[in-house]
Amino acid sequence: MIVVCDNGVTCEWSRRVFLAGAVGALAAPANVAAQTRPSAVVARVIVDPALTIPPGFDGILRRELELALDSLGLFTIPTRDAAELGRVLDEVERTRGRGAPARSVDTVIAPTITAIELTERRRQAPYQQGRDLITVSGAMSLQITVMNARDATVLSRFPLQATYRDEGRLADRGPPHGTQTASANSYVLLAREAGRALADHLRARNVSASSAAPAILVVERDGARVFLSPPTGLVVGSELRVFAPGGREIRHPQTGELLGTVEEEIGRVRVVELLPRMAVADIVSSTGDIGAGAMARN
Repeated sequence: MIVVCDNGVTCEWSRRVFLAGAVGALAAPANVAAQTRPSAVVARVIVDPALTIPPGFDGILRRELELALDSLGLFTIPTRDAAELGRVLDEVERTRGRGAPARSVDTVIAPTITAIELTERRRQAPYQQGRDLITVSGAMSLQITVMNARDATVLSRFPLQATYRDEGRLADRGPPHGTQTASANSYVLLAREAGRALADHLRARNVSASSAAPAILVVERDGARVFLSPPTGLVVGSELRVFAPGGREIRHPQTGELLGTVEEEIGRVRVVELLPRMAVADIVSSTGDIGAGAMARN
């Protein structure tokens, strides 16, 4: 299990303990999270003028970063409507210069792309006469600014690095061997990696992120696949840890205070398809019976 110790060190054990009442700088106790979580939006992506990105990539990146925020359970997302989001961001921009508070949002995540490169390489496939191997790899550097929209102050700035590399695919002999700009779909996958990097960065600085995140339950199993609900914050490729239903509460022997809950990890699953109200995942590994009622966590 993973125990967040009193000194802030994360300790590895055979099971997992969630500490009751752990509060990070941006998080709240789980029992009041719905009432106290700050609202957050991802601002329009700024791109260094010297860079070239595919049309629409800034919107895709903004969406993936928003999904990352949603998956943490640290923030509420006030709107997903594009027109309404535009009005919210316009309000933030109008009030920033005057130091006036924006009424509709608490926190703004402002990303700037400072470097990006994503290429597709075509070469002779090893041990495959007459076949080509196509691989895609690249990286993106971001500068993230976190702002308090209530008083127009900057809370933090930090760099973020996202890398992407696929496993390669075989193709019939075609265009000349060499390197070219990757496809639009590969840029979507790079943006998804940026979202994961943002989630990892914020999660590492908020020990209650896991306990504040919404519960994702296994609602049914079909062979080596399971169905998860709700799919909030999940993306195709997400790998989740699965825990047995229930758990054992740990209470202080003198005060009776709930200190945490011990949960037994019974396996891992990887999301392969997203549906409107559930996700489909393949079982990656299991040490117990992964069935209906089990709980999955990012």
